[in-house]
Amino acid sequence: MNPPKNTLLIDGSGSTLFVGLLGADGLWRAVTQRACAALEGLFPAVDATLQEAELKLTEVDAYIYCEGPGSVLSLRLCAMAIETWRRLLPEPAAIYKYNSLQLMAHRLLAEASHANDSRIVSDWKKGAWNSLAFQDNAVGAVEVLDDEALAAWSGPLYHL
Repeated sequence: MNPPKNTLLIDGSGSTLFVGLLGADGLWRAVTQRACAALEGLFPAVDATLQEAELKLTEVDAYIYCEGPGSVLSLRLCAMAIETWRRLLPEPAAIYKYNSLQLMAHRLLAEASHANDSRIVSDWKKGAWNSLAFQDNAVGAVEVLDDEALAAWSGPLYHL
């Protein structure tokens, strides 16, 4: 299978909105980052990215988006926008998703031998954290920890 020619990646999971266009060579053709939620910045960021790459939305062959963890409103808005854009075409573009906490956990485990028996966390809401533990050189499932459980953790801790 050949990689898609034009892949639009959208990540609205954090305080910075990221929109980038990847070419078939895996290199960024255009990138836009805005310090805002998807509600305020998604459509202008997508427009800016496509203009920089000199493309139209109808020329996007695939979409990649972050499914979380993060701002529920921003995550849902990004997913709904992508699904709407896909449905406007006679032949829908491919769609892929990733979990940012799991992605970073796998990268950390691959790059740092000391990551074993540690935990990686990201903010969820006041008093709660998304978390996953590394055990036996494997990445565990995402779970929610409260402030008390996180404070009780005695092993190495990474924050996304």
